[in-house]
Amino acid sequence: METPVIVALIAGSITGVGWLVNHWLSGRREEQRRRIEAQLKFVERQIEELYGPLAFLIYEGERNFRDLLEALGRRFVFSENRALPPDELRTWLFWAEAVFTSK
Repeated sequence: METPVIVALIAGSITGVGWLVNHWLSGRREEQRRRIEAQLKFVERQIEELYGPLAFLIYEGERNFRDLLEALGRRFVFSENRALPPDELRTWLFWAEAVFTSK
């Protein structure tokens, strides 16, 4: 066999093997990218389904507590120095039973 033919066969073989390796590596990289994207979407969905409702409950609880303070007419519920008067105690018990524990 002549030298130019051998050189052409070697060059063609190396090119073919190079193309196969490149194709295989690109496929692996693409599969890894898809897997990471799927994991990221899964984590994002978990965060939305957990932290979204939790944030809503926190905001709702804060709003309910502000409404209670408004109903009592002051900036606190309990004081260290005195007990709640009977009408405020009834108000507090109503809010504790009906609003704060109804979730």
